[in-house]
Amino acid sequence: MPEWYFAKLEKGMVRRNPSEQVLFKSEQCESDEYAGTDQLVREILQNSLDAVDDKTQPVRVRLALYSRIDMPKAIRLKQYFEELESPLSCCSNPVPYADGIPTLHEGFLVCEDFNTRGLEGNINLDSDPPRGDDQPQDFFWFWRNIGCSGKTGNDLGRWGLGKTVYRAASRTGCMLGLTIRKSDRKAYLMGQAVLSIHKRGNTEYVPEGFWGDTRDDGFPLPVEDSTELAAFCGDWRLRREKESGLSVVVPFVCDELRADNVAQAVAVNFIVPILQGRLVVTIESPQATYSFNQNSLRDECKKLQWKGSPKTKRKQPPPVDFIKECLQKDMVTLPESQVLGTDSVPVLSSDSFAADALTELKNSLRQEKLTGAKIRIQLQQKSGQVFVDSIGWLYVFVQRGDSKLRHNSFYVRNGMTITRISSKVEKQGVEALVLVDKNPLADFLGDSEGASHEDWNQSGMQRIEEKWNKTGSVGRINFCRRIVDKFVEYLTPQTEDPDYDLLSDFFFVQRTDSSQNEHTQGRDESRLDASVAPIVSKPKWFTIHEKKGGFRVSRNKSVAMPPNARLRVSVAYDIPNGNPLKTWSPFDFNFRQHDSPQWKGTSIAILAFTGNTVDIAINGEKFAFENTEFDKYRDLFVRIDDITRK
Repeated sequence: MPEWYFAKLEKGMVRRNPSEQVLFKSEQCESDEYAGTDQLVREILQNSLDAVDDKTQPVRVRLALYSRIDMPKAIRLKQYFEELESPLSCCSNPVPYADGIPTLHEGFLVCEDFNTRGLEGNINLDSDPPRGDDQPQDFFWFWRNIGCSGKTGNDLGRWGLGKTVYRAASRTGCMLGLTIRKSDRKAYLMGQAVLSIHKRGNTEYVPEGFWGDTRDDGFPLPVEDSTELAAFCGDWRLRREKESGLSVVVPFVCDELRADNVAQAVAVNFIVPILQGRLVVTIESPQATYSFNQNSLRDECKKLQWKGSPKTKRKQPPPVDFIKECLQKDMVTLPESQVLGTDSVPVLSSDSFAADALTELKNSLRQEKLTGAKIRIQLQQKSGQVFVDSIGWLYVFVQRGDSKLRHNSFYVRNGMTITRISSKVEKQGVEALVLVDKNPLADFLGDSEGASHEDWNQSGMQRIEEKWNKTGSVGRINFCRRIVDKFVEYLTPQTEDPDYDLLSDFFFVQRTDSSQNEHTQGRDESRLDASVAPIVSKPKWFTIHEKKGGFRVSRNKSVAMPPNARLRVSVAYDIPNGNPLKTWSPFDFNFRQHDSPQWKGTSIAILAFTGNTVDIAINGEKFAFENTEFDKYRDLFVRIDDITRK
């Protein structure tokens, strides 16, 4: 009969009470919602998509929530949980027991996938397979590892922490899993609990335990007995019969986990593979049932109340029709950029596209048509001790509409929505989709994601350094995060009117004909003359350009430079609201200190410093000065005033 086994905590071993589950909880949830809903859905479905068997057919996933009355009979529950009473009593929130059964009111969750290969590999493997081993060892990676993964570049997962979501959702900190493998049709049943260090008598045991059969040396093995397998399927209401795949049971699942929130998470996070026909998801509960496929997705979304956080893209239904139209585009015929980033950080410039392609893109966006392009980026992958050039790419689609409407920009890597990335133009009626699918850039961006795969940032810099050239990696990540705003800006014709928000991703230039502390709020509008002359934008004799880690100011040759020219440059790190210059802190930087960001230039002289301003005298027509030593992970707010004495 299967039993729970926890290894003894030997002297000298690290004493660790696991806390990985906090990585899969979010603050961006409703007050009555399970905080790990999005992470649970993302990990379950990405693992299923990574294990697809027949790529001509969709992966099918069943997520079923059952109530407490649907639990196995008491005699069977006792066989599953009696041995966990001691370790569960030592947890920070002890679980109450009676007659060997947890006295909890929660039900359970069943997660089953079909048209997947199941947990392949050697069930006796007890150490990491050698590097370069191309044999799948899914069983080993799923059951015997935390924080390690055998997944590769084209997979959605990376960190080896995904299975934590199952245990994190259980009041008893455990999960039970049955797999049928594609290769040999064998079925295996096993369980795992990750609790806390606990005692039985005077002996301490490690937090991690296994449910199954055990060798004489204590090595845990899965259950293979057909009678036990059949009983397990009946106890937990599984639908699996002979088809390969994996079924996981989460007992005593948190009762805040609701079918409607699960359905929203499915629709948002996996809209692309659902619309592509690669994924079908069914959600069952006593309250409601949802079935998501490429034909039903729009109607199922209409059943849901969308009131979640904008940071999870659950404030409004996903743009099903827009994304479907993007996916129907012939990607081969899309305009293709030059390879960007061959010499430095990638940027969109005048020579990024051929002239006729650029004209076509601009006209398409102006006419509010669906506008798309393939953006190619050079990367450098490690190969031994050298770097090898490779080219990655993404597809960006935008469509301008009613400027009063707000949309969500969808950034999708290998079929999974990266929910924490948004754009500024989405607030101005622009719909957008970014697709990065199965190419070196998808591999690179996947390595930049944190454990919950919600953003492209510096969370994965250690893995970036292991596989890629670190130089320019942050710039490439930021370029991809901002591609929607940069693409729309690139295709939008310049106007004669001043646009003070145009460069707000990098800096903000205030009007230079007023003092820095002047405010216009609170004026009596009734005293203003109703007839206002049109604003005439006057070009300056200097220009400012973004550079990595800062900016550069140089001569605008089209405008005459005054004699004895002087400029005052004021700098601060940008903030969401208010005037950054007023909230500048010397803890950010201080130009008076020797270790502050340093100025470099030609034909200039530094006249005076304050903490965040510098006065500069211009001594020649070919002047230029720059400062590129600011924090490259933060946006700059820069103001330049012409203080030339008339």
